[in-house]
Amino acid sequence: MIEFFDKIETTIFGDIDRILTAHDKRDAAIALNDLAMSHHGKEQFDDAKMLYKLAISIFNNIASKDDLDYRNMTRSISNLATIYEHRRKYNHAEILYRWVLEIYKEPLEPIHIAQSCHNLAKIYEIQHKTHDAIKMYKREVCIRKRVLGLNHISTVQTIENLGNICVRRNLYSDAIPLYVDMAMICDAMLGQGNLLTATAWDNLATLYNRQGNHRVAASFHRKALAIRPNKD
Repeated sequence: MIEFFDKIETTIFGDIDRILTAHDKRDAAIALNDLAMSHHGKEQFDDAKMLYKLAISIFNNIASKDDLDYRNMTRSISNLATIYEHRRKYNHAEILYRWVLEIYKEPLEPIHIAQSCHNLAKIYEIQHKTHDAIKMYKREVCIRKRVLGLNHISTVQTIENLGNICVRRNLYSDAIPLYVDMAMICDAMLGQGNLLTATAWDNLATLYNRQGNHRVAASFHRKALAIRPNKD
């Protein structure tokens, strides 16, 4: 994937290499990423983009498999991807998020893999690559269930994301068990007075309305309404 960065001016790399002869490259790469994040936070995206690319290039040259430098590099790659996402250059963001996922195929932290799946799923959704988005959300759900457990807010939110995209694809039979799981988990974990529980019941109501089963939809809608007035 490093060929993605071939368009960076070679003179920049020449200047950086001369600077790095007197410094530790790992520290320089970390500093470049930190500086990039500072520019990123100030919405100075062009400067941030250049600095992220330089940090990634250095990390890529010094990293070994299962090395901390690879983990640092994935942060820079993901941050760079968010800039392309912000600028609606989704094909560029997709390439970068896929690269992160390839790196995390090594036995690193599974939660990072789940987050990478989530980022890639969002990009696929935006590009109307629904099949690929569903695949990524399913992988994310499996990881979060295994690592965090079913009764965890992140797992619940991922289940909802998967259910939502199934509904948009008119895959109602796939969405129903997901929304039911979400509702049951929220009810047990958060209680009947929580807004996320209300959202879960509303999701089921909307889904059954779309299928023309208005009686069942109304019962779920009443469950949601019983919660929301208490939160106004």
